[in-house]
Amino acid sequence: MLGDFDTDRLSIRNWSVLLDDPVRRPILNDALATALTGPVLAHLPDQLQMTDPAREIAGWIDARAAESVGYTVHTRHDDTLLGLLMLVEIAEDYGSRAWHLGYLLAQWAWGQGYASEMVVGLVDACRAAGPMRLIGGVGHGNPASARVLEKAGFQRDVAASLDGTDLYALSIA
Repeated sequence: MLGDFDTDRLSIRNWSVLLDDPVRRPILNDALATALTGPVLAHLPDQLQMTDPAREIAGWIDARAAESVGYTVHTRHDDTLLGLLMLVEIAEDYGSRAWHLGYLLAQWAWGQGYASEMVVGLVDACRAAGPMRLIGGVGHGNPASARVLEKAGFQRDVAASLDGTDLYALSIA
């Protein structure tokens, strides 16, 4: 799988080390409970919602860790946690590796180009890792996320899009 990677302003690290550390895990829990507000989660499916992040965050993180490869996204200059990048392996008919991409950024970090920088950095890191396909789903009410994927080279897959959600794909040779 993909290793850790950096961009000009961001440090993206696999979160497994934090999850296994009894000192650092509670710090991560608290930071994510603060960052993952209602507006941040609003465009996600029901199973990813939380009504009380302070109480639900540990179970939420455990569920995400069980279903995906997770990465924390921090600023490089001061190590501030901005959010998460998640990759869920999916089966593809033609046999190549495929990953469903998801990301969440704290609301205060929106509009500063972090999401675009993170996804472009992901694509660059994937190019070094070998052939694969990246897929991202975007709800119709979230055009900013669609623009992020398009800037990184993803194309809307009309045939795979669902009612209310557009799927974007990028094949990496």
